[in-house]
Amino acid sequence: MSALAGHLGVPLSTATSLVKRLVQKELVDRTPSAEDQRIMHVDLTAEGEKLALQAKAVMESMFARVRAELTPEEPQQFLSLAVKVGKALQGKESGKAAPDPKFRKIAIDD
Repeated sequence: MSALAGHLGVPLSTATSLVKRLVQKELVDRTPSAEDQRIMHVDLTAEGEKLALQAKAVMESMFARVRAELTPEEPQQFLSLAVKVGKALQGKESGKAAPDPKFRKIAIDD
């Protein structure tokens, strides 16, 4: 569960609560490891896999619609601007104030 929380960038309690709800909805299965009972394996169920594929198809369709409206140069410009905005929000630009401590930092690589 801690590895999942790390990948999602959320506290362990949030990941545990999320998985518990997904188990109740029968979208994931949670099983203890045969080697170490402290380790829980979280796997998509058939229904979870189906829903994930549907979500992926919707996102791909939306991205295709956006790409169709952009010139070949604009996706790179957008990415550069998004990275710049992310860094500014993290306070990495010179002369910028530190971000609000209530928000968790997420590193953005170039």
